[in-house]
Amino acid sequence: MELVGEDLSVAHPTWGRIHVRNTRPAGVSHFTPVRIVILQHGATYGSAAFGLPFGGLSWMDYIAARGFDVYCLDLPGYGHSERPAQMSAPASENPPFMRTPDAADCVGAVVDFVCERRGVDRLCLIGWSWGTAITGYYTAGHGDRVERLALYAPVWDRTESTPSAIHVDGPLGAYRTVDRAATIKRRQNGLNPDQAAAVMPGEWFDMWWDATAAADPDAAPGTIRAPNGVVQDSIEYWNAGKALYDPSQITAPVLV
Repeated sequence: MELVGEDLSVAHPTWGRIHVRNTRPAGVSHFTPVRIVILQHGATYGSAAFGLPFGGLSWMDYIAARGFDVYCLDLPGYGHSERPAQMSAPASENPPFMRTPDAADCVGAVVDFVCERRGVDRLCLIGWSWGTAITGYYTAGHGDRVERLALYAPVWDRTESTPSAIHVDGPLGAYRTVDRAATIKRRQNGLNPDQAAAVMPGEWFDMWWDATAAADPDAAPGTIRAPNGVVQDSIEYWNAGKALYDPSQITAPVLV
């Protein structure tokens, strides 16, 4: 099946420009809600992983080739979206920003945009890692907009497990800086060399890191920056065993 891709932009009144990527079957512009899906990235890195052709095929291409209208977005402060003013100052000068409710509000802006674009009143969401908290939070408050919800590697109660995979030295500022070495160490944590190579071959990691770093040209060479709102949420909610939203408010079908 021939696919087409398109870069789009959604304006948010508080957070500025949100970058959106769309992949869909060529020549098709009408999709039912069950065939429209938005992918939401996690805590540290933007949406590059969704669209890169690892092994010759991206996750977005795989879904679109099955007749879906697929979107992914970079939250403000991530990827190709606008960097809020806090990121133009030293991290220590501002508190953490882009908390989960803020991120869910950004997702809502993209949901509204896609629904209007396709003439539907709801669609499907897939959240990955922190993206599961974002999409879950949004769905709990906007059930009429979500046809189905999929949660991949969900975030919830961490009190009886590793508190958080994100480590920040010193006081928690507006954002954190992550380098390549720390990223690959985190990606391969708990794996032996053979397992690490099988899960993410070196050339795949290089492709992904290069695309992710290129989206943050104002970061120091060899690094990327990420908002610390999610780290603050980890401290106040998941690491403390507190729910950020009420899952009983989600009425759409859910795959975990």
